[in-house]
Amino acid sequence: MKKIFATIIGSLFISAILVSCGPTSNDAIKYNDELVNQQTKVFEKETVLIDAISKNMPDKLEGLYSDLKKQVDESISAVEKMDAFDGKTDFKDAAMKVFNTYKDVTANEYNDMIKYSKIPDSLYTQEDDDKVIELSKKIDDKLNKSVDDFIQIQKSFAGKYKFELTADKTEKKEVKKVNE
Repeated sequence: MKKIFATIIGSLFISAILVSCGPTSNDAIKYNDELVNQQTKVFEKETVLIDAISKNMPDKLEGLYSDLKKQVDESISAVEKMDAFDGKTDFKDAAMKVFNTYKDVTANEYNDMIKYSKIPDSLYTQEDDDKVIELSKKIDDKLNKSVDDFIQIQKSFAGKYKFELTADKTEKKEVKKVNE
């Protein structure tokens, strides 16, 4: 009887230790980095497309637009495959919101913007320019909202798992553990 009781107590003790350990700061940093890496890939494709639009390079737009759409889809797929972290999906869900916003903006506003960018200079009007400015504002408003929401959840995640978010020289997010 004492042996069974000792075995049960020992099993409960081991179970309690395993449950209380949970993910480490390093695990959280890796999870954060996976999400940020996918965002960075999308941001880079978007930046190249915006640059081509602003430099009036209509011959490159279709390929760059296609690259952005493809990267958004790849990032969505990569994040969908990620597991919940510590049983929660709020951080992952916030990243998915960013990517789904990109998918919407790419299919709509960027698609329209490219159409305006292909209008020959001799036919391009002030009204066209006003519409492009309006499209730019819509893009910024939509993306900024989802990115701001992501950043708030990211800060909370970093605080909970004791690591610090810092910007590196390329404007990407870098992380480091906070002294415990």
